[in-house]
Formats: sequence, structure tokens, C-alpha cells
Amino acid sequence: MSEQTVPASIEEYFKSIAEPRDPALAAIRRLAMRVWDERDALVRWPRRSEWTQGPFLRVAKAGKVRYPAEIVALCRGRGVEPDTLENGPATTAFRLAGGEVPYTGRTWHVHHIYDGGHPIPGWGVTTHAKKHKEYFTHPAGLVAIPPAIHKLASADEWLAWKFRLEAWERFEFDPDGVFKHWQTASGT
Repeated sequence: MSEQTVPASIEEYFKSIAEPRDPALAAIRRLAMRVWDERDALVRWPRRSEWTQGPFLRVAKAGKVRYPAEIVALCRGRGVEPDTLENGPATTAFRLAGGEVPYTGRTWHVHHIYDGGHPIPGWGVTTHAKKHKEYFTHPAGLVAIPPAIHKLASADEWLAWKFRLEAWERFEFDPDGVFKHWQTASGT
């Protein structure tokens, strides 16, 4: 942990970042809050947080991902087509965990909610799923969202932590340990 003080709770943290002083950031925050208000229509979570067979291997050959035979067999058994694009292992893991990736003119993005951005003050770094293979395909850290919201989900600190809080509440997914810290500190 760094020299800054860690907020006493997630509520305190959200309160501290709710209203940015910069007008452009304030407008982005209002958009993020609107997205969150519409999350039932705009966000898809996996049904389960199971981590099928541990992390998938990401072996690129001619720009495509190749899967181990046991993952291909699992996909066949569940009626999931393995995605061979760069983010394909995450998309495949999301679908294997019962997640829906809608198509509304464009295929929705499978977004890593722990993308290395927006660490909690005083806590230090935040997990970057694309750099930590143990989290790259963990369904509890993935959501499907429309392309127009994909960048906002990474750019806005408030929205990023709303997703992370939801992952904690749904699946107790907390790769940084910050929610466990707040839970222990509050005695709940």
C-alpha cells in the first residue's frame, strides 16, 4: 500500500469521486452514471463464476488463438464455439460460464473489469487481467457490454469500480483484496 490513506469504505470512495471538478470529466461521469442506471439493458454478466479448467492457454498462430484439446471438447459439450480472436479466450470463458454476448448491429465486447486502471488511493496497483493469465479468462471478472460503452467502462473511474463492486457482490471476486479489506475493517 502507498503513503496515501485508503478510503474507509467503498461508499466513502464513491462519494470522494462522485463529482469531478473538470467539466469534461463531470460530463463523462454523468454518462457513466446513466449507463449504470440502465445496466439491466446494457450489461450482461456470466451466470456462473466457475473458472473452467483454470486459465486458458493463449497461443497465437498466424494471428489466431489455439485451444488445448480439453477446452475444445468442453466447448463442444456445452455448445460453445471457441473464439479464436485475440480476446477469444475471455469471450469463450464468458460463454462457457453461461454469459450471453448479444449482437445489436455489432457484437458486444467482452470487457475485463480489472484492466489495470483506477487503483484505490493508498492501495497501490490494480490487477490488469490481460497481464495476469490467471484473471484473463476468469468469468467473474468479465462482462459483455455494447461497443459504445466499452471505452467508457475503462475510462471512467466511478463506472470501473461499480463493475468491480458488482463482481464482488455477485461472485466475491476481488483479485486486489480491497473489498475483503473493507469488509474486515467494517466487521461485516
